[in-house]
Order: sequence, then C-alpha cells, then structure tokens
Amino acid sequence: MYTLEYFGNDNYKVLKFLYDIQIPIENTEEKYIFLSQQEIANMVQFSKTKINAIMQDLKRKGFIDNYKKKRGKYIITDIGKQVIELMEKERQWNNW
Repeated sequence: MYTLEYFGNDNYKVLKFLYDIQIPIENTEEKYIFLSQQEIANMVQFSKTKINAIMQDLKRKGFIDNYKKKRGKYIITDIGKQVIELMEKERQWNNW
C-alpha cells in the first residue's frame, strides 16, 4: 500500500505528464504514451537518467506498464489512474 506522500514530488509530476499526453488507440477505449524517455525528459525538463529512474519505479510499483510489452510504449494502469484522480481531488479541495 502506498500513500499519496509518494507522489508529493517528481514522481507525480512525471505520472501526471504521462497521463496528460496519452493518445487514444484507434477503435478502442485504451490510451497509450507514445513518447520516448528522451522526449519525456526534454518536455518535463529532467535528465533522461532521472526520467528512466522515475519511470522504472512507477512501473515496479504498478502505476505504469509497457503497452503490449512493447519497449518505449507505456500505459497508465488502473491504480495509476486512481492516483491521478485522488491527487486532482486533493488539489481542487486545497484550492477551494
């Protein structure tokens, strides 16, 4: 079990970025992330090494996974989506 404190830093920033850039897969309800780790690093303004470490940790903890076991293509898992929803609710609550 993880607490939201795990996401009070760069882990959430990367997860949220990945969530926001997902694209739909034609003729399905699924979405995936199509950018390479280098492209993600450039856009988030982290080093590729840092992105790799964060993404490996997110993957190890079950928040993201490879899309159809393809290297360089990712999906946000159901638990990853739940984290986004909880963090966004928390953010809205704090801004209220």
